[in-house]
Amino acid sequence: MSTSFERDLARVHRNRWVLAVAALPFVVGAALVVVGVHGLAPMAFLGGGLLLRAVLGKNPWPRIVPARVRVTGYGVVIGAERIRHDDVRAGLVLRDGDGRTLVRLARGPLTPSIDVVVGDDDEGRELLHALELDALQTTATFRAASRLLAHPGSTLAALIAIFLGAALLGGRLGGKASSIALALGGLAVVATVWPARVVVGADGFAITWLFRRRFVAASAIARAFTYEESFGRSRVFGVTVRLRDGEEIRIPISTSRWDRERTTALLARIEAVAGAGPSGSAGALAMLERRPDDEDAAAWVGRLRRIGAGANATTRVAPVAPDALWRIVDDRAVDASVRAAAAVALGPTLDREGRSRLASAARATADERLRVALELAATARDEAEVAAALDEVGPAARRA
Repeated sequence: MSTSFERDLARVHRNRWVLAVAALPFVVGAALVVVGVHGLAPMAFLGGGLLLRAVLGKNPWPRIVPARVRVTGYGVVIGAERIRHDDVRAGLVLRDGDGRTLVRLARGPLTPSIDVVVGDDDEGRELLHALELDALQTTATFRAASRLLAHPGSTLAALIAIFLGAALLGGRLGGKASSIALALGGLAVVATVWPARVVVGADGFAITWLFRRRFVAASAIARAFTYEESFGRSRVFGVTVRLRDGEEIRIPISTSRWDRERTTALLARIEAVAGAGPSGSAGALAMLERRPDDEDAAAWVGRLRRIGAGANATTRVAPVAPDALWRIVDDRAVDASVRAAAAVALGPTLDREGRSRLASAARATADERLRVALELAATARDEAEVAAALDEVGPAARRA
């Protein structure tokens, strides 16, 4: 890890007085239980929960405390607190409601994130790079709204149609038909609130929702921008990704303005990885793409490793240099199957540093199948295991 970052910055802390006010409804609810007014206590607890959620999400009137920030081999030191690198899951550059540029260091699900105030986006990215957490070094995961909210008008119309159909079906047929109709309506409601997950890596981004998953390569992205759209009496906030072929993918994030930070953070992350063009060696690319139709994955793995070891070289065929293979592995615009093939070809030449570099490339990959293939190329000794992972990524462009 880099140790070159050391600056006088500031850390964002929660306002204790605001937290105390948010906790008052819980105190009132407990007092109502003690005096025997049980009917009003649930309302007090519910109000306290909603207020506390709003305070924790928005963090109004925060305390900004100057702090020396220093990146070390251990992790990062912020003021008097030392945070291990392994305890930080992700880092994001974003802006708060007051226009401050922040670096948010996300930790475990039960551990609060740490917000550091930086001068601008460039300084924020410099801090993340020193921590090996920037967009090209690791993946970032975002919680998004249901995919049905990507087109809220159509979703609302479909829900109304489902419930009207359920009512008509239940009224005419009764019994089991009514139960089935109600169950279908319930499933529709669950699908409307079921969140999606967006993973952004150096190679692109993947959206997972229910049983569906879609990966979009960074090279396919033309631009990205935020949007908001009415949904009944609410508004949906999210990010639109426009692809080079003209398709637009909407990623709804939330129906709350308090989640604007997540929307801008996702936008910044996608913009950071968008629009790459291939830069690998043309000769190496052609060799890695040339997999005959009748060659199975195990034979392909063996041939790739011979390519990496230089055993393919003849008087008419030049050997493929490891640097050319590394350029292909690191190039997020190259097809995933070719990147995986380059990683396998590197196998015979990998030393400890090379395996660490390949593991870093895997951590920065959003495409799960490619990530597994890169990890196995760095660690697996069993050719059958590597071959299976290579087949999962997808066959390279086949030529007779």
